[in-house]
Amino acid sequence: MLLVDAGEGSVERMTEAGFGPDRIKAILITHLHTDHVAALWSLLLHRWVMRAQGQLEIVGPPGTRAMVDALARAGGPIVKASRALGANAPAIASMVTVTECGADPEQRVTLPVFPSLKIAFARNSHLDADQVLDVERPLSLAYRIDAPGWSALFTGDTGPSPAVEALGRGVRLMVAEVVDVDAAMDIVERSMHVKRDDLPGLRTRMATGHLDAQALGKMATTIAPRLLVVSHISPGVTQPSDESDNRLSTQIARWFGGGILVARDLTTIDLQSGRLAR
Repeated sequence: MLLVDAGEGSVERMTEAGFGPDRIKAILITHLHTDHVAALWSLLLHRWVMRAQGQLEIVGPPGTRAMVDALARAGGPIVKASRALGANAPAIASMVTVTECGADPEQRVTLPVFPSLKIAFARNSHLDADQVLDVERPLSLAYRIDAPGWSALFTGDTGPSPAVEALGRGVRLMVAEVVDVDAAMDIVERSMHVKRDDLPGLRTRMATGHLDAQALGKMATTIAPRLLVVSHISPGVTQPSDESDNRLSTQIARWFGGGILVARDLTTIDLQSGRLAR
C-alpha cells in the first residue's frame, strides 16, 4: 500500500481499516509540518516490531532524510530494550530508503515496489510566505500519480498555485485541503500561545498558504477532476454530519460544478471509477 503523509492517528486508522503498518510499502510526504509527519515514528516502530518485509520507501522534500535518520536513532533504545523480539533484530534505519525531491523541478519519482505507478510532483505555494523569515525556505510538494486506469492528484497544503494546476490538469481524482481562515484564526487566538501582534502576519500566511472554499473551487475548475475529495478540513468539525458535509460542498460548488465528496475517516474510493466505494 501507498500512504500519502503520516499525520497523527494514521496508525490507528490503519488498524480500524483492517490492515497493519507492515502493509505500507511507500510513503509520499508533502511537507514537514507536524500534522503531516507526526505518526511517522510510530509507523517505523510498528513496522520494526512486525518485522515488515522489504524496504519502506519514503519520498519527501529536502529535510526528509535528516528527519528519518533522527527518528531511527531515537528508536535505538527501544530496539535495545526489546530483547524478547530477538537479539538479531535489524536496525530501524536498515528498513527504510529515503528519496528527497523538490530541489530539481525536473526530477521524477520512481518507486521500485510500485513499478506501474508514474509519480510526478510540483512545488506548491503552502510555504511561500515563509521566505520573509530569516531562515532557509522549506519546500512543500503536491504529487500526481498516474496508473493504468486511474490518476490522482494530492495537492497537499497549498494556496492558489499555477504549478499545482498544471500538475493535476485532467486527473480523475483530486484530493485537496480546505480552510476557513476566520474560524481557524479564532481557534488560534483562543487556544494557542500567540501574541496578538503576531496574529495579522499569521493570518496572512494562512490565507495565502491554504485554500478556502472559493480558491479550492476555482483550482478544481481548472484541473477538472472527475471527483474532488475534500480532506484535511481546517478547522475540523467536532461531529461531522451530512449537514456539515453538505454545507461545505455547497460553498465549493459555487465555483466548481463537478463531483465533490467531503471525506471522513475511513472513506473508501474506487480509483478505477473515481467514485465512493460502498
